[in-house]
Amino acid sequence: MREILFRGKRVDNGEWVEGLLFTYNGKHCIQLEGIECHDYGLYPRCYAEVIPESVSEFTSLTDKNGKKIFEGDIVKFGDISGIINYSFGCYCVKTNKPDWKSRNNPAIDIVFNEYPNEIEVIGNITDTPELLKGETNA
Repeated sequence: MREILFRGKRVDNGEWVEGLLFTYNGKHCIQLEGIECHDYGLYPRCYAEVIPESVSEFTSLTDKNGKKIFEGDIVKFGDISGIINYSFGCYCVKTNKPDWKSRNNPAIDIVFNEYPNEIEVIGNITDTPELLKGETNA
């Protein structure tokens, strides 16, 4: 079964947190891992408000170093790098590199069976967009 997990940057200190995503009083919040709470309203120590634009979902996949891969991560494999996004029912690498038929392909499927030891998370679109160096039009 797929693990449902989100991450986001905290509003108060800019640190990344992972956990379950919910809205509370119109704010995006993530329940902090390792803390069990039954009433979010009474226990604000159980969750952190996060910047909405930073929220991303875990793909249930890890890179060659065992690092979790989230939407919005910048990954590299071979000479291709791009942004992880969800498109057409799967997680893909959004890039402007041509595909094997020399077409400009905006989404290359991540097929971990073909690249299990090559895909590496090198950053994310929130913190390190400069890593893309014009390779995508995101």
